[in-house]
Amino acid sequence: MNERDTAWRQLLPGVILILLGGIFLADKFFYINFSWYFRTWWPLLLIAFGVLQLANRPRRPVGAIVLITVGVIFQVDRLGLFPWWSMHQMWPLILIAIGLGLMICRIQRSSAGTPPGGQGPSNLGSIEAKS
Repeated sequence: MNERDTAWRQLLPGVILILLGGIFLADKFFYINFSWYFRTWWPLLLIAFGVLQLANRPRRPVGAIVLITVGVIFQVDRLGLFPWWSMHQMWPLILIAIGLGLMICRIQRSSAGTPPGGQGPSNLGSIEAKS
């Protein structure tokens, strides 16, 4: 990575905050109706972060899949695609699904012989005898 790319990456968070501040300011002065868009489409941020995480760490997809799934669930609720679905009534199902997922992961790890910490057997610091 060259020096120019590094400088741009350091400035990017400030640029994003300035743009967001400008958009919210324009919303406050009624030039645009950004608050409606933000209230409706904010779950896309979760989906986007999940996709970026999946692209950056394809070997560890669990966190990315959780972000994408939660983003999709919230987006479906925000858009009202399913009239029978209401997050105000169904959110306990999400807790149950997360709990079941955690239990299944732990059971699979213990049956595979992996300790609960998620780390397999380590040979750090051990000396192997050569024959």
